[in-house]
Amino acid sequence: MTTNADTRPRSAAHPWRAAVALGSGAALVAGVVLGGGVALATPALAGDLGVYDPPETTAPETRAEPLAAGVVYQVREGEAVAPSTAAAVVSEAADVPIGTLAAPAGDGTVAVDFTTPVPASTARAAAQALAAVPTVAWAEPNYLAESAAAPPVTPRDEYFREYQWHLWDYRTGSVRGVALPAGGYSSKALSLWPRTRGNGTVVAVLDTGITPHPDLDGRLVAGYDMISSRAAARDGDGRDSDPTDEGDLGSGTTSSWHGTHVAGIIGAATDRTGMTGVAPTARIQPVRVLGSGGGTFADIAAGVTWASGGTVSGTTRNRTPARVLNLSIQTEIDLACPEVLQQAVDGARRRGAVVIAAAGNAAKSALKSVPANCDGVITVAAVDRDGRRTSYTNTGRAVDIAAPGGSGADGTVSSYVWSTWNAGTRSPGEPTWVGMYGTSQAAPSVAGAAALLAGMGLQGQALEKALLSSVSQFPAYASGRCSTRMCGAGVLDLRKVLVPLGAAKIAGTGAVGQTLTASVPAGFTGKVTGHRYRWFRDGTAITGATGRTYRVVAADRGARLTATVTPRSTGSFYARSTSSGGVLVAR
Repeated sequence: MTTNADTRPRSAAHPWRAAVALGSGAALVAGVVLGGGVALATPALAGDLGVYDPPETTAPETRAEPLAAGVVYQVREGEAVAPSTAAAVVSEAADVPIGTLAAPAGDGTVAVDFTTPVPASTARAAAQALAAVPTVAWAEPNYLAESAAAPPVTPRDEYFREYQWHLWDYRTGSVRGVALPAGGYSSKALSLWPRTRGNGTVVAVLDTGITPHPDLDGRLVAGYDMISSRAAARDGDGRDSDPTDEGDLGSGTTSSWHGTHVAGIIGAATDRTGMTGVAPTARIQPVRVLGSGGGTFADIAAGVTWASGGTVSGTTRNRTPARVLNLSIQTEIDLACPEVLQQAVDGARRRGAVVIAAAGNAAKSALKSVPANCDGVITVAAVDRDGRRTSYTNTGRAVDIAAPGGSGADGTVSSYVWSTWNAGTRSPGEPTWVGMYGTSQAAPSVAGAAALLAGMGLQGQALEKALLSSVSQFPAYASGRCSTRMCGAGVLDLRKVLVPLGAAKIAGTGAVGQTLTASVPAGFTGKVTGHRYRWFRDGTAITGATGRTYRVVAADRGARLTATVTPRSTGSFYARSTSSGGVLVAR
């Protein structure tokens, strides 16, 4: 879980690649800092992967101190504290003037922010002073976060089969001695499309906002701009109902359009032009929480609360609450999950939403990155096209699942995840498509998968369980492989979702001595290796009747016989098919 865009660093081994928008001569620098926490993200450094710190080869690394926008606090139940009083305490303790007096963060929590970000040590001192006020339950720094995105590369024209290997990889054969499965190590989203393409499931993208794009314009529901700082929002005001991405100036002079890229991975329309998303009939709800310089955890928490149907003071009610929330956000500075964000996540899950978070791109333990380390989120690590652990992904026991994120290793199509984008630099320009890589690109594949499952009626904990069951084992490479210790339950694989495409049917005559046969003529999604059968007499299971056929006996006279057919495969999520109506046996 992270609170900055999965940003890739410029280095000799992994140089940033310029992204040239189609029809423009402007080149984008690839170092994007987005976010929603108190620590500004820094470029991810290559190093040893896994939960352990990389060995020191020279002097110990000097880490920058995180930055905080201010302090976020909660008042004790039944008590009150005037916003001006809280602001005065914070300002005096930090010796810094106040910019935002009181920005609601949901569930009774409030942020008071300085005119400019301050070192975390200054904010901690201010938080301690505010926490000493008797009516205040707790207070903590309002850290800055960034979006979890990778550097832009040269945009390409639309063409699903050539560019969108993360949805379905058409390659065959083997890689480094490991045979490629059907669909490769893509999400294999196409395997579920015969049953569901999202079916209107609302997915909130908490990110930099959204820009106009023909692959997205018809897929949106009303969102919100939750950025409380006018300067960070770059739109002349603070929070409002317009989630348009005004540009985050991620590299200082150019913008990332990170939210547009993430939204396309989840739900770009399938319309024979451009590219498509994992769940093309899902609805995207853009919630802008990352602006110029990143975002604060108070704003991100408010976004989580609002998107999931909770109440945030001063905002309009969300009339289309999201069932799935995607946070392609990270902190490269080590942080525990802030209480304000944890409470927001807890509230969203109580309301039935599933929260997906990027693991982060600092090649360290995901336990050190927010929101990847928040309880209850599904944290996503990144694998490359061959299913290998990427050099940048955060790993460890906070990770729940892995998905395609691209490697960015060699500048080819295979190194990036391709999606919708914008060709502007400082402000929005023409719509286009581009490739990026990072855990920011892995998380939305999982969010799209959640939308597909939600489109079949799953929600809340049942949806979370189904999602984490929809995985394949990690490929057994000699080096660079993932493991369950590092990368979660497995690689996202929607061929592991076995659901019926129609009702079970019973063939035969309902008379004693006749043989009935159960089947599912329309079949199932995914890779089915066998079936289990169960026969019922007036709704009660018949002892020993577990075969594909059933011979009608005297005890069945006057009863209605039904059957269920359950698909079988190794390590899958499944749903059984029940015969509708059944067969009435003559008396």
